[in-house]
Amino acid sequence: MNGRHSAGRCAARARGPRALAALAITIAALLLVASGTTVALMSGTESSGPNSIAAATLASPAAFAANATTATSANLSWTAPGSLTGYTLSQSAGSLAGCPGTPAAVTTSCTATGLSPATTYTWTLSTAYHNWLSTAVQATAETLLGATDAGNASFSCGVALLGTTCNGPGITVPAGSKLVIFANVEATAALTGLAAAPGGPVTGVTTLNTAANGGGLLSSDNLYAWSATATGSGTVTIRLSGLLISTSVWLEVVQLGVGESALACTSTCTAAGTGTTVTVRSSVTSGTDSELVFLGSANGASFTPPAAFTTIAGGGASPYGSYSQLVIQSAVSPAFTASSGSAAWASIAVEIDP
Repeated sequence: MNGRHSAGRCAARARGPRALAALAITIAALLLVASGTTVALMSGTESSGPNSIAAATLASPAAFAANATTATSANLSWTAPGSLTGYTLSQSAGSLAGCPGTPAAVTTSCTATGLSPATTYTWTLSTAYHNWLSTAVQATAETLLGATDAGNASFSCGVALLGTTCNGPGITVPAGSKLVIFANVEATAALTGLAAAPGGPVTGVTTLNTAANGGGLLSSDNLYAWSATATGSGTVTIRLSGLLISTSVWLEVVQLGVGESALACTSTCTAAGTGTTVTVRSSVTSGTDSELVFLGSANGASFTPPAAFTTIAGGGASPYGSYSQLVIQSAVSPAFTASSGSAAWASIAVEIDP
């Protein structure tokens, strides 16, 4: 009997501390709930670990926004919630670069890089609290068009009896950059056909299109568009052929954005006319592509691009003044306006992929 009583007292002493600890935890939890205190700031289940733990919702990042500042980058920003140990960040399409996949808790902004021009991206961001994640939030932005002015010049080539080569603008671009080269060539007395081809620090030159923008008796006035690849920096030249007198040239070199390339025209990509309305023939065949448009005037039109276009370059010295402009857009071409009702004009549209 004494032995049994002694064993019972030992068992009671062993159970006592555990029972009291459990009771204390239960009472503390009830007091926290009764007082409205948040017990945990975690998602419904643990994202890793041996157990799934029910808990209150972990707050998501607030004011998550993306702002595309260039053709290849976008600024991301957000407001931090209360309790957290970090974040998780992902990108679609492509692979995340410039921003970490697991930003630190003190981070509220970063710049995503390595993007493609004229492309829509979505970033997904979650708050992390150790192994738990909040509900994800998303931000979307479309990068800007990538074409930029690499150099332009207006110059005279003088008399050409059997052809001549004229020096145009100097360019400084990385080797391998994709280029589109435009020319507006005017010869006040052209007794034979006029042809032109660019040279200098370029290779793989391919004719995209040509267009005539007017002219008179014994004269020739033509627009040209070529695609090429830069081999380095230097002076871009143009080769003219035929019997030419008082030849003037306006030459523009456009550097395309990373991942962009010019496509050969698969339909009618040129237009010409006289009057105040300039109707551009669109070359865009894909909804993800953009369009580069070159306009020139033989007798003094001053073009007014609509808001949907971004002006890349225009102007130059006499005789063209502000009459030739380059613009780029990502949708079907709207109509331009011209300042002179009697101005002769022409345009070439070039599709840019993507």
